[in-house]
Amino acid sequence: MVFSLPGSLYNTFSRRRLLLYTATFLVIVAAGLILRNIRMNEDIAPLLPDDNSEAAQDFALLQKAPFADKVLISLHAQESDNQMLIKATDDLTQNLGKPYFTDVTSGPAITSFDFFPQWLTHVLPNTFTPKDQANLDNVLNREEVRKRLQSSLQQLSSQEGIMLKPLIQADPLDLTSLMYGKLARTNMVPGMLLYRNHFMSSDGKNTLIIAKTPVKITDSKDSKDMIEELQRKISQFVPAGITASTMSAHGYTLANAESVKLDLVLILTCSSVAIFLLIMYFLRSWKGILVFLVPSSVLCLATAGVLLVYDSVSAVTIAFG
Repeated sequence: MVFSLPGSLYNTFSRRRLLLYTATFLVIVAAGLILRNIRMNEDIAPLLPDDNSEAAQDFALLQKAPFADKVLISLHAQESDNQMLIKATDDLTQNLGKPYFTDVTSGPAITSFDFFPQWLTHVLPNTFTPKDQANLDNVLNREEVRKRLQSSLQQLSSQEGIMLKPLIQADPLDLTSLMYGKLARTNMVPGMLLYRNHFMSSDGKNTLIIAKTPVKITDSKDSKDMIEELQRKISQFVPAGITASTMSAHGYTLANAESVKLDLVLILTCSSVAIFLLIMYFLRSWKGILVFLVPSSVLCLATAGVLLVYDSVSAVTIAFG
């Protein structure tokens, strides 16, 4: 019964062409109305391997990389005007927010350095190395210990002794000084300094803003929206005389997506024209247009059917279709 239904429908509608064309037209129009509210999802994550393969593991590690969810914004002043540059940096930092940015900073999250000496004392055991052991052998002898204790006593007797008392009690031999040489290697960006708690270049002409974003690097559409929003904020809050440049993995995602889209437009246009010309050449009738429209109509109907079940549809899936 089920298998004979298509044949019965064909026999019925083949004698009633007007009814067939009208019903087909109404179905396609209904599908077109559904497609008006289509929401395209351009995240390629569902197409990536999700098994335990090496490729899947590599991509999972890539998504956990520190740069994967960061956007770096560099402001450059033509003149060395620290006040104007700092103001532009603060204005842009304060106005970058949700939904595209969740954590924006233009300097280290440190409001006071008063705790820093105590912190060095506490982390000293965690950073102790065999080389430090060799240096410590030169410190822990009678003469050097006496010398350091006398220095600590003089500091306690000075005007600032009350402030230094907790530090001297925790480290009377000043072993924390072993950490000072290691701090020289903590600056990962050569030429950068802190000015009024801002990341700034040594010439005073550049500042750095680091923004965290929830946008995935696999989503080209949200990446485009995020970058466009960032450019609007830059044009709104960065004055003339200061230029802004950005760098993020999302920029590469967007560039690759735009390149693919241009290739698809070229390929689909050329192939559609070629197929249409072949159909018209061999059929030599206007009815060949109907043959050409069949795949387009099927894609339209299939996409509308997907939207009746899901909130969005993958743009990559439609491209394959």
